[in-house]
Amino acid sequence: TNMITGVEMYYEVFNMKKLIALSVVFFLAFAVIAEDPPKMNPPALGLGNPKCTPQVIPEKYKNLPAKDDVAQYLQDISVTIRAGRAEGSGVITNINGVNYVWTAGHVIEHLRKTRSIVDGNGSVKVVVEFNDAEIIKKDVQEGRTVGQWNYDAEVLRYSDADFGEDLALLRVRKKNLSPHYVHFYNDEKIPAIGTGLWHVGSLLGEGGSNSMTEGIVSQLGRVINNQVYDQTTCTAFPGSSGGGVFVKDGRYMGMLVRGAGETFNLT
Repeated sequence: TNMITGVEMYYEVFNMKKLIALSVVFFLAFAVIAEDPPKMNPPALGLGNPKCTPQVIPEKYKNLPAKDDVAQYLQDISVTIRAGRAEGSGVITNINGVNYVWTAGHVIEHLRKTRSIVDGNGSVKVVVEFNDAEIIKKDVQEGRTVGQWNYDAEVLRYSDADFGEDLALLRVRKKNLSPHYVHFYNDEKIPAIGTGLWHVGSLLGEGGSNSMTEGIVSQLGRVINNQVYDQTTCTAFPGSSGGGVFVKDGRYMGMLVRGAGETFNLT
């Protein structure tokens, strides 16, 4: 369905097997970072019972792009994320005038900080917080970069790379930054071996932003740390973490998180 709320999008990102992050045997992080990430406690991902309104989508964004427009569409929904000394990739969508970005958890983990507070009972508790991430969006027209914008985004949800699914959901502080809506791959059947795929990400960081690479589903059902993943051959480099993997019609079906080689990725 084209009707999606903020909470529904959260569940798309954090609970759907098709959107589970990519991982590999050698655990070579794809984010551009200066050192290995620290171990972290499992994140709390409770949503409570928020009140949401249906997503209102303008007519021109309801349908998938025409075949000749898929590349531009994927450029429009792809961003670079800068988080301290790390740079990665992300996908941006518009929900009722508010832009959300999802990326790999390890891309933004260096923004994580803790502080101790004393509650009403006199007990000391540790509060986990995140500094804002920076969203960098290149403006690409007719195959050329004609400019860029940089905006802050708050971290709404975070899933740890070691204890969770290595995912993060961000909200851009500026409203109506991008009008584009992401189409999810919602078919019950996982794409078969040989299915063609696109990946768009910031290969090697901002310098390679909006790089588009091609691959296929090369194997299904890899089991890593009790998680089931599907293997792809889309070319990826450090900085690709958090970038989208799409079937050829432009539907989002997975996220690059980690890899053990340029064309060995799992989704």
